[in-house]
Amino acid sequence: MKKALRTILAATALMWTGASLADQWSATPVTIAGYFIWQGTGAVAFITTSSNENPFNCPNSNYLVLDPSKANFQSMWASILTAQASGQTVSLSYTACLGGYPAINAVAVPHNW
Repeated sequence: MKKALRTILAATALMWTGASLADQWSATPVTIAGYFIWQGTGAVAFITTSSNENPFNCPNSNYLVLDPSKANFQSMWASILTAQASGQTVSLSYTACLGGYPAINAVAVPHNW
């Protein structure tokens, strides 16, 4: 039983590590230049920054996309709005492409975390 539990915990740790290694943080902090949110069918939220990055070579990097269906979307969106309104820089974690755009899965306000 203990061996099975250790195996399960080890496998879970490897999956978690693999998922986190796939993410890539922005090279430098950026400012939020603008944003757009669509609440209709296929809801999406887009932002643009002082320096959009495209670490996963998505077809379009004019905008960065956030998935409103994700659990932490409201907190991320609040961080984006606050940073944009106050002129603070943020660091962004890129996770993959979503709808052809680089997808953001985390927002960090430098010097506050």
